[in-house]
Amino acid sequence: MTKYRIAVLGSGIAGLTVALKLQLELDVDIDLIERGTATGGRLRTLEIEGNKYDIGATIITPHLLHIIEDILGVKDINTVPVDLDIIATEDREPMRLDFGKTSIDDIEKILDKGQLSTEWILANIGIEGLEHIEGMTSKSMLQYFNELQDLPAKLKTYLTAGFIAANISIGRMEATGLDLLAFSHSFQYPTGGVGQIANKLTEAFTERGGTVLLNTEVTSLTATDEQVTVKLTNMDSDTASEQTYDYVVSTIGVGHTLDALTNQSTKLAKMRKEFATTTSTIQPTLLMFKMKEKPEFKGRTGLTLYYPLDTMEELNQYIEDFEHNINVIHGFYIHYPAYYDPDASNVGEYPIQLWFPSIPEPTEQMIEKYLAYGKEQMDKYFIDDFSTKAELVRVFRPHNAIPIYNHPGTVSRIGPYVGYPVFDSVLTPRVRMAGSGASVKFSPSTIQAQMSGLKVAIELVDELRIKSWSRRFFDWLESLFH
Repeated sequence: MTKYRIAVLGSGIAGLTVALKLQLELDVDIDLIERGTATGGRLRTLEIEGNKYDIGATIITPHLLHIIEDILGVKDINTVPVDLDIIATEDREPMRLDFGKTSIDDIEKILDKGQLSTEWILANIGIEGLEHIEGMTSKSMLQYFNELQDLPAKLKTYLTAGFIAANISIGRMEATGLDLLAFSHSFQYPTGGVGQIANKLTEAFTERGGTVLLNTEVTSLTATDEQVTVKLTNMDSDTASEQTYDYVVSTIGVGHTLDALTNQSTKLAKMRKEFATTTSTIQPTLLMFKMKEKPEFKGRTGLTLYYPLDTMEELNQYIEDFEHNINVIHGFYIHYPAYYDPDASNVGEYPIQLWFPSIPEPTEQMIEKYLAYGKEQMDKYFIDDFSTKAELVRVFRPHNAIPIYNHPGTVSRIGPYVGYPVFDSVLTPRVRMAGSGASVKFSPSTIQAQMSGLKVAIELVDELRIKSWSRRFFDWLESLFH
């Protein structure tokens, strides 16, 4: 079989998934090209003053682990189980959902909300809703996630996490919650931070013969029917170079990929136009704290979605404001890894993060409002005297928290809000695109990116196998005539 030379642009979960899957299935030489100083993308953990802070993904599901361990062949990812509290009620009491439950009856008991009885589900969502939940475990992961975009709007609404109510505005949300969480059975937290996953995936890639090029920016891609010329700049030495590959798979974000690709076509023109009209959306602003003494947390887990919106009108206005780039505060996401991970700190302290949905460029005044609101609500509902005992370590704005090669607005929408366009993975016969903006439509972004990377890799493997066998067949035919 022909040995292909392939470049994978970007080393987040999508890029690593593509690279490792191609290595397992084909005889290939792969360069993994990364503009940053380390691999991982959103699977990143920073160590600040001996404490570990996750600044991208904070939890993973058994599906992500299954793909890593069983499909990509990377074992020994150390995790601990975690539950999630969702607080979206008038009385501010957590809906403490046990996502290990998957039956309609169990979900009804957990929610204990009269409007979500089995009869209500049948009346408002129909038998398809019941069958969807009951049949979740019978589908393959790829089939399941690829089918989600075709679910009925009412079913998507019912399955949305964080704002579980019967009359959420139809069409505003994609399914992010109960279908994924129940289907996943549990959340897992990688001990020592999610960054260990990226490290182990990278180690496996290099052990299998792959090459990682860090601090390397892709300045242009020029594709023909036979190859792709990639122009690169080494960020350390500021030197330019040019490499030729049989195929390129880009995971560096839709905008950057389309900007770098020099080819012109009707299809690419339509994609560029669509991307140009994609609006920026909710992004994360992170407030990083540490505490010297272990606080008593008023909840069963250190993972909490706290969005206490009392009415659907309030929720819809919240979403409208972000669509118009108006920054408002209606809650935050609490990540307190030391609650369940003994490796969260090397110095015996307790790192805690508050993630605020934010416009891409919040002002200093808005950061101050996040801080004041966060301290007030933490004092009242989660940790006594948080405002006086917690020390602010760092503020990560969206342009810090999002990897540099991703355009805000096409990667992830924090909270219940996704709905960005999904772009075709095939840009030219020799250039593919994977990641959270391409190929499959789902959220949260880590799962979206991984599923996209797996799908694109499988498609490319199938194509290259057919090409290789065809070439062998024609070589055999030619030999008969000689």
